[in-house]
Amino acid sequence: MSLYDPQIGFSASAPLALWFGNENRGLSREAIDAMDLLVSIPMQGLVESLNLSVSVGVVLAELLRQRRYADGQDETLAFQLSPKEQAKLVRVFAH
Repeated sequence: MSLYDPQIGFSASAPLALWFGNENRGLSREAIDAMDLLVSIPMQGLVESLNLSVSVGVVLAELLRQRRYADGQDETLAFQLSPKEQAKLVRVFAH
């Protein structure tokens, strides 16, 4: 299924695990069998694959876009960190 398929409908509140395979071997059969949904990034032209970091960026950007507009939230990010949570992360990772 394409990452951009409107039937995917990521929920802003549902738990989500993302698995990414590398360019050479992809994901194991065991990993694929454990998934509820397998999506791919549509490719055009002569490109056969994307670098893993590029793939992660594309998927996260689309996930954010879909979650931003999920459940009629429009511009509101229902899963955005509170100021208190943000400050805690800054304390933990900035030192």
